[in-house]
Amino acid sequence: HAEDNFYDTSIIPCLRIELNHSYLLLSNNEQGLRARDVLAICSLAVSTKTIEQDHIGEKGVDFKSVFGASNEPMLISHTWKLCFHVPGLDAMSYITPLWITDKDLLESHTAEANSFLDQVIKAVDPCILLNMRQLKKLEIVDERQKKVTIIEKQIIGPTKLEEQSSVIFEDFTFLNLSGSAIRLHTSTGYSTFRVYMCYINVANYIEQERPPKTRITIGFPCEKDYELARTVYQGLPVCDLGFNFLCNADFQLVTNRENVRELKKYVKQW
Repeated sequence: HAEDNFYDTSIIPCLRIELNHSYLLLSNNEQGLRARDVLAICSLAVSTKTIEQDHIGEKGVDFKSVFGASNEPMLISHTWKLCFHVPGLDAMSYITPLWITDKDLLESHTAEANSFLDQVIKAVDPCILLNMRQLKKLEIVDERQKKVTIIEKQIIGPTKLEEQSSVIFEDFTFLNLSGSAIRLHTSTGYSTFRVYMCYINVANYIEQERPPKTRITIGFPCEKDYELARTVYQGLPVCDLGFNFLCNADFQLVTNRENVRELKKYVKQW
């Protein structure tokens, strides 16, 4: 998850997604993998994330979700060059790294691979950046079509909303309420949003292994004719419920990420 990575203060955090017939390459200008990161990737139910951290990745799952897109993901960071091959001899292949060399070749493309890559392109939503604290830029490079799409986030300034440290509404206490005017730039122009963010305390009975408070982001497009592709996010787009604004929160999702897990007690409360 590029949003959860560590960056030097002198650079603009950016995620680059490059697609070609035989591969999907994600490049991120983060500081790079540490030994403990590799150890967590190659272990079961081990994570470098802590309860205190504000992150969008699922603690203990994170990198493992890549196997939903590839049975042979490659990971390159500084001196680390490794891959995983699934299915292997047994279930341990999900956490058993294999060293790769520059001579390793990618398989030729298939119709199924191209269909998957088309879905990746369609899933790219500029509004993703509204929900990110760190990530400021997305680059999508489709080598098949020789097409490059760049999306950049610019914080214009605060909204007219007065920042408040605590606001009580019904049974909830909203903490650190703030608002910003944000502009998303693309090759065709820009769109402006009013984005409001706050934290709420999570009840102890909801889930013991999650942070004691969670962040909620709500964004309103300033252009009347702007059409939201999705309205519910958990970092990434989840579904469209027909709102005229977008809502991002730490929802628990069903396995395919296409809806919120409705049976959770805290979802019922919301």
